[in-house]
Amino acid sequence: RVDRLVRSLSRKEYSIWRMIGQLVSELNETLEVEKELSAKCYFWTFGDKKVNRWRRVEHEY
Repeated sequence: RVDRLVRSLSRKEYSIWRMIGQLVSELNETLEVEKELSAKCYFWTFGDKKVNRWRRVEHEY
């Protein structure tokens, strides 16, 4: 009985860690895309403070 409990707990723990891993990798991908987009936006709006302010507000959501 204890063995089964331990096994199910470790399986749950494993699935939780797998979920966390998936979330982290998805977050990393999102951040990479955000970085590329913001780099492009910054390149296009370089020196235009009004547009830069708008871009920053957009990225907060």
